[in-house]
Amino acid sequence: MALYEWDKFINTVLSHVKFKYDHREIETELLEHIEDIFEDLVSQGVEEDEAGKLAVEFMGNADEIGEGLNKEHGAVIGTIWRVLRALVLFMIIINIIPVLNIGIMFISTVFGTYRDWDGGEMVYKIKIEEKAKIDDTNILIEEIRYYDDKTMEVRYKVWDDIFSRSIGWSFGLSGGNFYDEDGNVYFNSSGGSSAGFVSKAQVFLENYPDDAKTLIIDYDYNGRKFRFDIPLDSGREDE
Repeated sequence: MALYEWDKFINTVLSHVKFKYDHREIETELLEHIEDIFEDLVSQGVEEDEAGKLAVEFMGNADEIGEGLNKEHGAVIGTIWRVLRALVLFMIIINIIPVLNIGIMFISTVFGTYRDWDGGEMVYKIKIEEKAKIDDTNILIEEIRYYDDKTMEVRYKVWDDIFSRSIGWSFGLSGGNFYDEDGNVYFNSSGGSSAGFVSKAQVFLENYPDDAKTLIIDYDYNGRKFRFDIPLDSGREDE
């Protein structure tokens, strides 16, 4: 599976580069960097299947990378490829090295545990994989938990593309982004997020009814928007 995802990513990048004489060198560079990320994740204890998937995600958007490389690798520019290659390598390194050097922080923010809720006992949880993207920022809604004090917890991860052009705006889900199927709005009593390349965040919603059928996450800020309708009667793991 990992090799298929890697090949798909590299082929997508190369499909944008019209100067085909440079394809072999670009392919080699991309594969080396994907393998470096993969090996680093595995050395930190990440399962190989998950590491293979994350290695591709951390590289960023294949279409955007391909379009950027196509501008750098025209037929005329091909004669000075070594100079451009050094520039591309530098850009990749300054983005990847912080990821590879996160170490313990990386493990704690991506693969560690979320903060436990101390207000009540968990009734059920639902594992989900709802993903959105705003500009260069990726949002992954990972899990829903419900507690006997009528608190609904939403766990999610946030990270930027490795070639991000983001101006540094921060993302966070907060009160006013959450509804039930009847249109009632719910606000968070607490929450928080971790630091690092991948930020692990959670929101705790007060007084969410135990007979609600749906959790709606409706984010809309300055034209940046996404919406998820998450059924609460499917995929439940009761405690």
